[in-house]
This record gives sequence, C-alpha cells and structure tokens, in this order.
Amino acid sequence: MFWRLSIVDQAGGKQPMMSADGAVAVLFNGEIYNYRALRSELATRGYAFRSSSDTEVILAAYETWGRECFERLEGMFAVCVIDERANRIVLARDRLGVKPLYFQRDAAGLRVASEQKALLAWSGASPQIDRGSVLRYLVFQTILGTRTLFRGVAKVPAGHVLEFDFHTRLLVGAHRIAPTRTQLPGHDYDEYAEAVRQCVTEHVRLALDTEHPWCMHLSGGLDSNLLLGLARRLDPAREIVCVSSLVGGETDPEWPLIRESAERQRVRLRVATIDEAAFFGVLDEAIFYLDEPVGDPGVVAQFIVDRMAAEESKVVFSGQGADEMFFGYVRNLAAYLLAIGALRPGGPGLHENAREFLRGWEGFLDAMMATGDASVEFAYFRKLCRFDPFAPADDASPEFVDGLRELALETYLELLAQSDSLHDFMLRAETRIQLPALLQMEDRASMRYSLEARVPLCTTSVLDLASAAQLDWKFRDGCPKGVLRDVFRDVVPEHVLRRKAKVGRPIPLGAWLRGARADAYLEPLRDKKELFAELTGMDFVGYALGRRGPYDRSAWAALSLAKWIDLYRVSV
Repeated sequence: MFWRLSIVDQAGGKQPMMSADGAVAVLFNGEIYNYRALRSELATRGYAFRSSSDTEVILAAYETWGRECFERLEGMFAVCVIDERANRIVLARDRLGVKPLYFQRDAAGLRVASEQKALLAWSGASPQIDRGSVLRYLVFQTILGTRTLFRGVAKVPAGHVLEFDFHTRLLVGAHRIAPTRTQLPGHDYDEYAEAVRQCVTEHVRLALDTEHPWCMHLSGGLDSNLLLGLARRLDPAREIVCVSSLVGGETDPEWPLIRESAERQRVRLRVATIDEAAFFGVLDEAIFYLDEPVGDPGVVAQFIVDRMAAEESKVVFSGQGADEMFFGYVRNLAAYLLAIGALRPGGPGLHENAREFLRGWEGFLDAMMATGDASVEFAYFRKLCRFDPFAPADDASPEFVDGLRELALETYLELLAQSDSLHDFMLRAETRIQLPALLQMEDRASMRYSLEARVPLCTTSVLDLASAAQLDWKFRDGCPKGVLRDVFRDVVPEHVLRRKAKVGRPIPLGAWLRGARADAYLEPLRDKKELFAELTGMDFVGYALGRRGPYDRSAWAALSLAKWIDLYRVSV
C-alpha cells in the first residue's frame, strides 16, 4: 500500500512507477533537486519520458546506469526498485539519510516501508524491544547503524544501496554511495569560499523550485537566516511566510533576534509558544509519530511549529545540517582550540570572538582539557555521548558500565579508523551521530502534517565541500561555522552575525516534572522503575529525575522511552 505526498507532477508521478515493459518498478519518497538536469541528460540518450516527475527520472536513471544512478541524485531520497530483469530488489537511501527507509525480513518475505509502524501493522505481531538498542539510545540518544528499538526491524544505512534476491529475499549486496568524483577546492581559501557560495546558493535555488506554496523555519541563528536571506535575494518580491517557536513566549531570548530578522526581510511571521500545556498536549502524538524516541525534548516543539507551517504551505525549508558539516557547536570549537594548543598556558591564545563563544562554558572546557591530554578526538567524542560511560553514576552496575563502554569504544574506534585527521573525525561523528536524530525529528514532524521539509544544506555537494575544507577555515576569525559567516555576510543580517553564541533556550522539562502536575507526568515512569533498573543495571529513573542541569536530557530519555513502550505496547 502506498500513500504519496505529491509535490512534483501530481498527476504524472503516481507510484509504483513501471518501466515500459513492466519489468522494473520504482517506489520513491523524497525530492530530487537536480531532476531537471538529469532528465535532459537522459532524454539526449534516447529515453522517452511519459511524465515530468522526478520519480520517472529515477526510473530512467536506474535503467540507464543501474545502482550507480544513486551517485548522481542530488536531494533527499528513499527508493525501492523491483527489478525482475536482474532478479533484484534494490533499496537505496541518500548519503545523509534525510529520508528514512526500513525493512523487515522473515519467513513471510521482505517488507519495506518509510515508517516502522507500517511494518508492525503489516506483520500483525506484538512488537518486541531490542534490548541492545536500548544501550545505544542511552549513550547517544539515537540508534546508530542498522538496528532500531523494535526487534526484527532494520534500517537501510544512510548513503547505502542494499540488494536482495527477488525470490529468496536474501541480502546479496551492500554498497556505499560514493562521493562525487569532481575535483574539489581544498588548498586556496578564496577559491573554496567561492565554491561554497555558489554551491549553497544553487541548492537553495533548486530547493525553492516548487509549484506549491512554501514557508521557512526561522530562529535567531545563522542557518535559518542564511536560507531566508538567499530566498529573499532570489525572489525579492515574494511574500515569504516564516514559522518560529518561542519557549515560554516573548521572554525567550531568541525573540528579539527573530523579530528583527522578520522585519528586515519583510516576512509574515507566525509564532508558536511552547509552554507546559502545549508541550504535554502534543507529547504522546510526537512520540508515536517518531516511531522511536530521540534524545531531544525539542522534538515536541518541532511538531507544534510544523503543524502551524502546514496551515500555510505544503513545503517548509530548514537549515538542518550546517552545524554538523561546518562545525557550529561549542564542542567543535573547543576541540579545534585544544588541538592547536590555544587553551594551554603559553599557547597562541584565543581570538576575541572565540572567547565570546566560549563564555559560560568554562566547566565544559575544563572537562575537555582533562581528557584531551590523551586524545583530542576522545575528549570531543565524550561530549557527543549523552550518557557518558566513562563517568557513570555511582550506583551503576559494573556489567552495565562495561556494556556502555564497549559500545562507545566500538563506535569511537570505528570512526577513528576511518578518519585521517581531527577534521575528518569530527565530520564523520557529527553526521553519523548527531545529524540522524535531527533529521528524524525533521522528517517525522513534517510528514505527520503532510508537509515536505526540505533541507538544502543536507545535499551531496554541500557534504563533499564540507569534507574538502581545512579545519581552520571552519573557525575563521575564531567563530564556529566561520566560512559560512564569512561567505554570506552580505546575506545574513548584521544582528545575527554579531551574535557570539547560541542563545540557550532549553525546554524546562525538569521544572515541569517537579511542578504541580508532576504526579500525572511521571506515571509512565513509576510503573517502569523496575524495568528500567533491569535494562540498565541501575536506578535509572531515580538518576534521570535527579539531574538538574538545564541541558541535561536524562529525564527526557527516560520519559520518552517509557511513553514509547506504552504507546506501542512493546513487549520487553
């Protein structure tokens, strides 16, 4: 069964789409931004198109180039090809994993879906938890690799093509989608900066190419303002609608920045207030539509603001990916400064901008410096672990701690073996650990409201350019995402460029869980206290609820997992 959110060629893009002889069928979820260029190339090769849809471009590309066709696609995609000629079922997912793709294999055959809940409904069996994935969730608060929290449900890894035998349904091939083969600028900064300008601008232009109304997420940060500035430059007369969320209303420190951006760029702004009632009012819905929990309570705000966006348009634009590919986090800046010795006495010292970005993070820096004596990569990696297995709770059992450490070290050593520099290590870690959870949030929240979320910074070409950068370019003038700030300073408003830190506005979940309605909110946790103790080897519920830091997500990790077990009636 197939449901399609029609964006490109609503009438002609119906799926499954069949080849002329009926031997090849394509199912596709996503958007191919360069489909017009590919269509022209394929037409010159003699392919006779029957529609103007990007789905048929994928079909034609597959018939022409086979599985190598996926290297040519710019955009976000999850594709299933049934190829009777080659006796293959082919599953493919874009290199950054913007679009999800799951499969389930058992005696009944091979089932494929964009949502895990579809596979569960199809099988009809009572869902069971994958206990090994619980450890992955607690450490990284996302599920890495091919596993999921549902036992027996697997995901196609980002940037991979899997091939199954058509008759036996056995996996017969797994291939990584190769990066582009074009020469990338990596030695001269000015040449590199110009390549970034052209690439990002072109991908925003391609993403804006839609016959449907669209709107944009807007915060006070660099990424959304960069997209908005380019959209305004590309279409000066257009009425642009932006959607934003404010934690607690206009007392949110983001509000003055958002308001000024909206006024400067002449946009119509809609704002959703994230308060206690709004948060818990949509909590169950968010956890259900996520398929499996992620480690950020901000996902609930994502559902609220996307529901509002769907009232305005069919397409919404987001700046996801810039922080991960161009290093916008304090942990990235701290690792860089640690690597060049700027945090040590007698070192080259800190740029004034770096001092401003690091203000208030002294404890964070001290912890990284203590670990960084052994390895900068390891010090940085520990900051990606939401539950640090190398500094466990006092009551954690040795078996539990050993399991967490083994998992963390396995991931760390795998990344280290694949990397040839600190820059390469951080880029792999950010795009494989941090980014998947953010993209899961983006996709599930938007799809819940039949809204297509486009992320023009999460494309193959942008990733390849990010890979080609020298590390110090990403911290130009002491600033995270320094190259983006430099290249687009004529597009991003000055008040955003002056901002020297991410304005903290965490969801105050801990305060709400200690407030007047705490008993009702905590009920799912109370009846699972023993279960969580069994799964983790410690009083994880007590540990999570005892954490008080504004950025600590332990309470959310426990609550969302408990809610997920209840909503899906998962056997544990």
